[in-house]
Amino acid sequence: MAITRPPWPPKIINLISAGLFLVLTLIGFLGNRSIDGWLFDWASGLVTLTIGLLLLVTMPIMPFTEQYARERVPRESWGRPTFKKVNRLLSLAWAVAIVIIGLASMAVAALRERADSTSETNLLDLLLNWVVPIGILVFMVRFTAIYPDRARKAAGVAQEPQPVDPPSRSASA
Repeated sequence: MAITRPPWPPKIINLISAGLFLVLTLIGFLGNRSIDGWLFDWASGLVTLTIGLLLLVTMPIMPFTEQYARERVPRESWGRPTFKKVNRLLSLAWAVAIVIIGLASMAVAALRERADSTSETNLLDLLLNWVVPIGILVFMVRFTAIYPDRARKAAGVAQEPQPVDPPSRSASA
């Protein structure tokens, strides 16, 4: 984030992620081996769950998808009710999806702690750490691609114009 000339203001999700990873890094460096083992088992689920919950908490301030939408939608559309509605619902859906993925990962960690052998958790690990998250992400990507147009049509709003990229120098030369 720091070396790629990030846009200003920074994206909410990037700030949350950077803060969480900074905390985890400090815990990892300052902790002992038992902390490292705990982080190995639980950090992924806790980070994912925390990101999802923080996205829910920040929704009243600004839905995180709105920051991305503003890069593609003209400024005059930012205050329109449909624009706000679409971004509130998309942000809510993504936040809930991220919370579910985090809970699935934490369930695997809890099951691992209680298992007598690793073979007992392999199927649940596959299901909760791979099948569920991938299924949720595929659904969310499709929903994100389809929902804005459906919401605009339902509201009777015309397709919002997409910004036109300026022609490259080589095209004009």
